[in-house]
Amino acid sequence: MVKNHNSDNIQIFELQNNLKKDSNKDFIIHFLAQIKEILEEWKDNEKVFITTEATKHVLKCIKENSCVTVTASSGVGKTAVLRHMALQMADKG
Repeated sequence: MVKNHNSDNIQIFELQNNLKKDSNKDFIIHFLAQIKEILEEWKDNEKVFITTEATKHVLKCIKENSCVTVTASSGVGKTAVLRHMALQMADKG
């Protein structure tokens, strides 16, 4: 499934324009640029993400409880699953 992230870019651009008036504008603009860079990396990694039953279960738990703790052994994909969840939730608003 191909996702359209143009609205994300537009929102970040609008935030940057609005924040130019702020006294801390350089810090905020740099901070937003870093967030955008991190999200772009996550989106690139998302291209090879395979949805599993565990992923579906985590999303279901988040929707039902709003706060979830994910625990598992090192290297099993906790971070990948949570990044996937964050991107999915961001796309859905």
